[in-house]
Amino acid sequence: MNIAIIKDGICKDSATFGNIETAKAFLERGVWDADSVVELPKGYGIGDSFDGATWTKAESPEVEEESETPISEAETLMLAITELYEGNLALQEEYAATMLAITELYEIMLGD
Repeated sequence: MNIAIIKDGICKDSATFGNIETAKAFLERGVWDADSVVELPKGYGIGDSFDGATWTKAESPEVEEESETPISEAETLMLAITELYEGNLALQEEYAATMLAITELYEIMLGD
């Protein structure tokens, strides 16, 4: 399921989770600087507005020509990781669970 990460009524990011409860657990742990997480309907995404009941599309920005600037090694690695996770819900859920466990362990180490 696609999840919208909402801050000040704007979808700031999106993520894929098996259920909304896992996304809410991430939000409660402070993984995102956000107010809420909700299911993201098809056709909406980052930059679109959500007032708690209704989605509104953001105005379309002017399309800029693609840069000829070569991407860095780190960006190449991030693209490869994204492609690996894309479409593999089981792997995404495992990653999410691992990151949540790491966050909890970190909090324990800090004594929170």
